[in-house]
Amino acid sequence: MIYGGASVEHDVSILTALQAMEALSARHTVVPIYVTRSGRWLSDDTLRELDTYRVEGEPDVPEISRDLSGGLVRPLGGGLLSRRRAGTGIDVALPATHGTYGEDGTLQGLLELCGVPYAGSSVGASATAMDKGVSKAVLRLAGLPTPDGIEIPREAGPELVSRTLAEYGLPVYVKPISLGSSIGVTRCTTREEVDEALELAFELDRAALVEQSVEGATEVNCAVLGPRGGELRASVCEQPVAQDGLLSFEDKYMRGGKGEGMKGAERIIPAPIGDEATARVQELAIRAFRALGCAGVARVDFLIAPDGTVHVNELNTIPGSFSFYLWEPAGLPFPDLLDELLDIALAEHRRSASTTRTFDSALLTSRGTGSKR
Repeated sequence: MIYGGASVEHDVSILTALQAMEALSARHTVVPIYVTRSGRWLSDDTLRELDTYRVEGEPDVPEISRDLSGGLVRPLGGGLLSRRRAGTGIDVALPATHGTYGEDGTLQGLLELCGVPYAGSSVGASATAMDKGVSKAVLRLAGLPTPDGIEIPREAGPELVSRTLAEYGLPVYVKPISLGSSIGVTRCTTREEVDEALELAFELDRAALVEQSVEGATEVNCAVLGPRGGELRASVCEQPVAQDGLLSFEDKYMRGGKGEGMKGAERIIPAPIGDEATARVQELAIRAFRALGCAGVARVDFLIAPDGTVHVNELNTIPGSFSFYLWEPAGLPFPDLLDELLDIALAEHRRSASTTRTFDSALLTSRGTGSKR
């Protein structure tokens, strides 16, 4: 279980990992690998306890180093936590890393280089889904409805903002381009609010998305489970409960749940949107999952306009608590969901391993060592 990391969603990641490790422990030997905010990798059984993280600074537990020659990680004091060799090591990695360096393809790239099977979406799908501007472009190319939005780079001048507002009008939403958990998301009704929201977004990210508001919309989420290119299933739908119209970080993780992460958020399940809208959301969720090339489990967030139009808002390739609360009402308990994620990971790895990536050539033996021509 790999979690934590240098992300604004660091604490959410810890809660997701603790929940998953508890659910996995009856059937599997779980190795916690906690990445601190400063980038140190730690591994110890005490990391299974929430109190371990309630300390000043970082937990005082053994550090491990990333060692590509060993597979994944090698404890500094000796031993091996690499891919299974001679009956030791790990069989598969389950990333519970939300946000930067964990959900954006970075960690997935390291695991690919190490040859370690991992659950969830690939490098490309993870990076695409994490970037709100790129994912919107892909969704549009796939013919999926999504609110219009324009990426504003940190270096852009006020002219681009003015042109955007002239096209969209007000209100708009300003969002950091690649963050989750509603962090830094602001609804703006004036140009002054837009400028302030962009200033905040640029502190958190390299760019911002200015998105046309779907006024009076109902937020609905649906999860999708399955392998890339294979048979997919959609979960029941949920309607998150927002306190002030905009679903905030506090709504998702703090209200009513006493710090239990997405497990404790206030929501209505199933979403009271009627059978026709539910079927439409589930259909679009599967299409969006497939369009971005996702695998494992992902949550697709929607906005339903007052006229009934359903908009795909964004995809989360490592959703909080792995969205198990959307699968349990359909008869898939959390431990079984995690087992399916591990099975999909191992099957994806086998398919990847069957792909030819190198071939022998005479290029080096047929040329001299002189300069290029």
